[in-house]
Amino acid sequence: MKVFSPREDPVLYNGHYLYKGNAYTNRDYIVEDMILSNDKNPINFYFHDDVFSAIDWTIEPPEHIDEIYRQRAQQLRDKYKYLILSYSGGSDSQQILDIFLKHNIHLDEVQTISWEKLIAGKNEQEIFNDDAIKFLLEYNINVVPNLKRIKDVSPNTKITVLDTSDFLFNDITSGNFETIGIKNLGAFRGILVPVPRSWTLTQNYHMNKTTSKDGVCLIQGIEKPHFYEHEGRCYFRFSDAGYYCEKFINNKLIDNSFRTEYFYWTPDFPKIAVKQANLLKNALNRDKTFYDLLNETKRVSKNHFQGNNIESLNFESQEAYMISVIYPNSRVLHEFGKPSKIGPEYMALVKLHGMGSKVAAGMKDALKYRLYRYRNIDNRIKTSIIFTKSYYIGNFKPSWTD
Repeated sequence: MKVFSPREDPVLYNGHYLYKGNAYTNRDYIVEDMILSNDKNPINFYFHDDVFSAIDWTIEPPEHIDEIYRQRAQQLRDKYKYLILSYSGGSDSQQILDIFLKHNIHLDEVQTISWEKLIAGKNEQEIFNDDAIKFLLEYNINVVPNLKRIKDVSPNTKITVLDTSDFLFNDITSGNFETIGIKNLGAFRGILVPVPRSWTLTQNYHMNKTTSKDGVCLIQGIEKPHFYEHEGRCYFRFSDAGYYCEKFINNKLIDNSFRTEYFYWTPDFPKIAVKQANLLKNALNRDKTFYDLLNETKRVSKNHFQGNNIESLNFESQEAYMISVIYPNSRVLHEFGKPSKIGPEYMALVKLHGMGSKVAAGMKDALKYRLYRYRNIDNRIKTSIIFTKSYYIGNFKPSWTD
């Protein structure tokens, strides 16, 4: 087997797949190789297994989680010349922004996206009442107040707002549908799921930054812990859930001066993952509500991946609980949850601008092609996230049982 050094390789730094002894940063390429070779060897996802396997996860770091986040923010500030925070207004990136501002650690730039042109002149209350497209208001409700706060607290931080609306309209009017799969089979979390158009825009923007800056770091809020309990034992594991943006960067990597840093998941500061995992284990042991939420999510997920439920999974209740435990001082104004994975931005065009026929035709053609081409590939590889090995945190000892 080949030996890989992800700590030194910026392409592999945020994880990699291993298939038949070769490292990949794009799951789609593995599936293409499977088709060519008619092979069904398993795909493994590695995230610095050597680092995290050497840690005793049952020992909770004694510091408060806020202090641990502060240490990580300062570590990034000391390591890079230019820090960009990818900020959505969601709980993950909000916690990061709050830590930098609270502890007066300078961010050079905060970058965010909006859909202002897309929703211009539309009834915002109607949008808010529609769970499929209410994420379009996250910028207005969550982001804008915090951008004003940044200007007040950190006036030297550059603010960059990228409106993805024109790119969406161009896709529809040109019949391109690049991110739905007609011209580009790129996907996140699996072959049959399209990439939101905003990711192409934002990642291209970040790559262009590398031509003018040395030591550029894009900070991303990936991700909440994958925590579970099984037969009286609690575990944590990493996944490729946030890995869809990596291929945009890795396939266009200019030089080693540019890095994407996951704030929470990192081999340079494993204390965060261990602390979060123990906080959740403690919460599970003291609160039956969390236990019930975990089991409901497990049940729905099982049905979903067995093909009994094709609707998007709803983890909002579980995520809201986890947020209260691991992000104690986050200032998120409204939790929007996750939009439908099946082309959320394009669905907004259907509902808000009557482009249903073109969007439906494009998606139908793409789905038909993909279902045929990947018909013999295991469904979980096509649609599900892939996990790393599990790390034992401690035993499930609920205080709420009789």
